[in-house]
Amino acid sequence: MFNQRSRSKNMIRISVFSALASAFSIIVQFTYRTIFLLILSKEYLGIEGLFSNVIQLLSLAELGIGTIIAYRLYKPLEEKKIEQVSAIMFFLKRIYLIIAVVITFSGLVLVPILKYLIKDTGEIPADVSLYIVYILFLSQSVSSYFFTYKQIILVADQRGDLVAIYNTISTLIKSIVQIAVLYITHDYQTVLFCSIFIGILLNCLFSIYIDGIYKEIFACKIPIASGLKKEIFHDLRATLCHKIGGVISTSTDNLVLSAFVGLGKLGIYSNYILIIDAVKKIIIQALGNFTASVGNAFIQMNSEQYYEFYEKMLVINFFFTDVTSICIVFMINPFIELWQGKDMVFSFGEVMVIIICYYINTIRLINISFTNAAGLYIKDMLRPIMEDIINLVISILLVINYGMIGVFIGTIISHILTVGWREPLILYRYSFKRPVRRYWLLYMKNLGVVVISFIFIRSIFSYNVSNYFQWIFHAFIIAVMTLGIIISFFYKNLKSWKR
Repeated sequence: MFNQRSRSKNMIRISVFSALASAFSIIVQFTYRTIFLLILSKEYLGIEGLFSNVIQLLSLAELGIGTIIAYRLYKPLEEKKIEQVSAIMFFLKRIYLIIAVVITFSGLVLVPILKYLIKDTGEIPADVSLYIVYILFLSQSVSSYFFTYKQIILVADQRGDLVAIYNTISTLIKSIVQIAVLYITHDYQTVLFCSIFIGILLNCLFSIYIDGIYKEIFACKIPIASGLKKEIFHDLRATLCHKIGGVISTSTDNLVLSAFVGLGKLGIYSNYILIIDAVKKIIIQALGNFTASVGNAFIQMNSEQYYEFYEKMLVINFFFTDVTSICIVFMINPFIELWQGKDMVFSFGEVMVIIICYYINTIRLINISFTNAAGLYIKDMLRPIMEDIINLVISILLVINYGMIGVFIGTIISHILTVGWREPLILYRYSFKRPVRRYWLLYMKNLGVVVISFIFIRSIFSYNVSNYFQWIFHAFIIAVMTLGIIISFFYKNLKSWKR
């Protein structure tokens, strides 16, 4: 019943399957987005982006309980304590049912203020009811809590590859249905309804599959120990702050853009986010989707082995972030121009601030995995709230005079003043028990790699890309040059891994 593979095999399987699944999922999503924009306008994308972020804000009700439960599952799964795992999962089920009710109520309360989240309601397409579309998005979010809680045991048991495969199959089936319905009806609301129905059906089937794997776990309904319940609720104070921080940080940009810039600009931005999130998703699946493996290492390794493991993963994180950041900043505009046309392209300055936001978030993936695996989120309770207050205030102040660029400058400044220095300090102080100076030496070396790569490629790069083959060739050359510069800087680190 429980996973018997070694940690190294689990990490390889999770990374490979997840990365391939994400790449396939991205192709499917791009296909759907292309057909979507051929039939409907960018304003529909703006509505989708806005309501996705409203629902993301409502997910604050989840409180980060999934992270806490996953952390509590590592040890009993390792020791194969069926009754303890069963008690934790039964408790999680009850909590998620309560969360579904809370999100439903909170979502309905927001209905009267929806129109105030859009700068110009005249941009709303005539065939769209703002309230019907919102209720459909809310239904999609609420329904997921009845099934997806079971996926937490797969992730904690180092079976994230199964989740990745399911997500790919689910995305493929939903996209095929959406494309067919969109082509036949040309009606956005019908497409959304069909997508939700298929999503619920697939979630139900996958839930039944997980029941089959962990039959003994889900057959029991054992109450959780009072001591463990107190520990979980104690940790909730910290994860609530982190949950608020994470959700507001990723949601406020779209909300501010919708309220101050408009749905049209938000629709264009959604294309950039589709591409950037697709790249980030692959990296997360390859690097950040094995928190359970890190948790397993935390239990089994001594402190020196654990830190060496961390530093290797940190450098690999640098590699992925550097190469993708440089490629995206130079190649995203030529790609969107080929894909959607010149009127759907932002200026290079706007692209730069978007990619800086991508860089400072993606460079944290390994730190996030190690922080969660060690349960260190409780050491940093107030930081996420401070980060979001700074982000929101600066973004609103700057968006009035500088438009979209001001929103992302707010995000960058809030990161530098809070999580940028605080997260590694806590990780090194409490988990590795060594000075954080080593981290900053590696970080600054890596930042030098990015700056040198950017200046060098900027001086020789040509934007004359007239077809997809030229685009692929340019992207490949930029990736190889960036990778070459990285390897030359980190050669000593790579060489030491062989010993």
